[in-house]
Amino acid sequence: MKAFFLNSMLVADLAAGTLQRQPLPQKAFEAGDLSVLAELFPGDVVIAAGRLSGSYAPSSSVLALYAGGKGAIVKGHSAPALRRCGLDAVVIKGHAASPCGLVLDEKDAALVPAEPSAEVPAQRAALEREAKLLRGTYADTQAVFIVTGPAAFLGSSAAALAVEPGLAPRSAELALALAARRVAGICFNGARPFLSPVPLDDPARTSAKVERLTASSLAALIKAAKPDFAGKAPAAVGRSVACFGCTAPCGFWMPVKGGHAASTGIMGLAALCEAGAPDGRIAEVLALACRFGLDPEGLAALATGDLPDSLVACVQAASAVPAMDMGLDIVRKGAFFGVCPFYLKRFPEALDHLEKYQAQA
Repeated sequence: MKAFFLNSMLVADLAAGTLQRQPLPQKAFEAGDLSVLAELFPGDVVIAAGRLSGSYAPSSSVLALYAGGKGAIVKGHSAPALRRCGLDAVVIKGHAASPCGLVLDEKDAALVPAEPSAEVPAQRAALEREAKLLRGTYADTQAVFIVTGPAAFLGSSAAALAVEPGLAPRSAELALALAARRVAGICFNGARPFLSPVPLDDPARTSAKVERLTASSLAALIKAAKPDFAGKAPAAVGRSVACFGCTAPCGFWMPVKGGHAASTGIMGLAALCEAGAPDGRIAEVLALACRFGLDPEGLAALATGDLPDSLVACVQAASAVPAMDMGLDIVRKGAFFGVCPFYLKRFPEALDHLEKYQAQA
C-alpha cells in the first residue's frame, strides 16, 4: 500500500516566493502516514493525502489539513485532484507579502495575486483563470479548489474553507491559518493519471453500502452525526451532493432564489434545524455561507428574523464553531486511510475491510 504514495510533495515558501517539488521525508514515507508531516513542519500549513485518498476505496475523498496543532478534514473532490497533480502533500511555509493564490498542475505551480475580500465564487473563477494560464494548453480535467474565504480574512471564528462543492465543516482554524499567511486559495488543475491500489473487485470496494439520500433517510443521518438531535429534518431533499467515490452521500442541494445551495455539513444542518429554520431559510443561510466562507454551524442565529446580506453583517451574527477533534479514533483512521470518517462511522464493516486490506498489503 505504501507504493500508492507518489513520493512527491510541493513546498511553497511564501516569504521567498519559491515552489519546490521534492520527495516525501523518509520518516513520513516509511510510516505510510502523512500526518507525520505535521510533526516535521510544526509551524507550517500541511495538506496531506491519506493512504487511499483518490483510490477505488469507497468515499476516498479525504485530505487532512494541519496547522498549529489543529487539523481538519476536507472532502469533496480535492483528494484525487491532488493526486492528478502528481503530489501526496503540499506544505505552505512563511507569510506572503500580499494576498495570493496557489495554482498547480502536474508539471508546474505558481503564486498568483488574489483579492481576499472577493466572494468565494469570484475567487474560484480568478484561480481557475490563473490555472489555465499556467497550463497554457487544454487538459481533459476539471479544476478543483480550496478557497480560504473572505470571512477568514476578517478573522471570523466561524470561518470555513470552501471546497468542491460547498464547505468543509469545522475548518475555521485552518481557514484562519491560511488567511494569516495571506493565502486566498489553492487550485488543483493536474491531469496526471495514477493507478488505484485497491482493485475494483476487492472486498473493500465490492462490500461498500449503496444508499440513496432521501427525506426519510436524512433524519437518520443527522441522528448518526448528532445523537441528541432535537430538531426537525428538512422535508425536501434535492439531488445528492456526493464526495469522490462515495456510495452513500450525506449532502444534498436545496433550491434557493437564483439557483441551489449545497448542504455539505451535517452538524451545520442540524444546528439550523434545531434553531427552527424552515427549509427555505436553511437554503438561504447555506447560500450565504457558501458566498462568504462561513460554517453554517455557526449561523444558527440566522434561522429566523431578518436575513443579512453582507459579509460584515453575517460575520457579526456568527458564533464560534468547535474545532474538529483530530484525536478521535474514527477521525484519525479516516485521515490515515483518506476515507471519510463519517462514512466509516456509518459503515464499520468498511473500516474492517480497509484494515484487512492494510494487513495484507
